[in-house]
Amino acid sequence: MDQKNKSFYLEKIKILLDIDDTDIYDSKIEILLSGAINTLKKAGIPEIEKDSELATNYAICLALETSKLMDMDFNSDILQRLYITSVVTLRTEFTDEK
Repeated sequence: MDQKNKSFYLEKIKILLDIDDTDIYDSKIEILLSGAINTLKKAGIPEIEKDSELATNYAICLALETSKLMDMDFNSDILQRLYITSVVTLRTEFTDEK
């Protein structure tokens, strides 16, 4: 993932996880972002450019996957519901293309 996309998704993840803008979290999320991307790839969802209309759905999926990798202690109920909708939307989009 190129740096522009990484920066975009880093900011979206911090917003979704209610993380303040700190260097510590930025570095940690940036490291874990590749793991989240790989998890989504294995689920059949390719990397999505920040300019895509599906970028918000992808950001939601990345945020939940990142939060799992960070083992964060927060109420993830809303994010979990958003994730389910987003992953279905993304899978449908890429299944329909084939």
